[in-house]
Amino acid sequence: MNTVTGAYRKMLSSEGTHGIMLMDRDNDRFDHLEYLFQHGLDMRGSHIRVDDRIMLFGMTNDNASNLSSAADIALGAFRYCVNTAVGDGREPVAREMFPNLAEIMWAKELAEGAQLFSGYGYHPRPKLDQIRVQSHRSRYDNLAAALNSYSIDPL
Repeated sequence: MNTVTGAYRKMLSSEGTHGIMLMDRDNDRFDHLEYLFQHGLDMRGSHIRVDDRIMLFGMTNDNASNLSSAADIALGAFRYCVNTAVGDGREPVAREMFPNLAEIMWAKELAEGAQLFSGYGYHPRPKLDQIRVQSHRSRYDNLAAALNSYSIDPL
């Protein structure tokens, strides 16, 4: 949740706007949402405020929001594409879905219409520079390469 919160705050800040953050109901997360709003993100001993951009943290109820249903569908499609990239799915289906997902992912516009998704709408965890075991790093690199192959623009 911290990765999503940090990325969302970064996007809102770069766009010069404010937003709200809603998640599916999870009673165990109430305390964490309260902490995020009151204290911000704890990043290696320092705090990054998020209440300057994120004006509300909240939870939705099951079957109470079309937006939540749409988000669930998009996240499920992304999960399918990731699973396909590691060998558990049908590649033609992932190739059909992923360009539509890439359209709604946050990206930085680069020269000649190219887009950079890594660090914006695509956040592999752990961070790539923190992966010390080469076989693990290769799995992340292979995932990014597969998702790139499904996309119109590289991640």
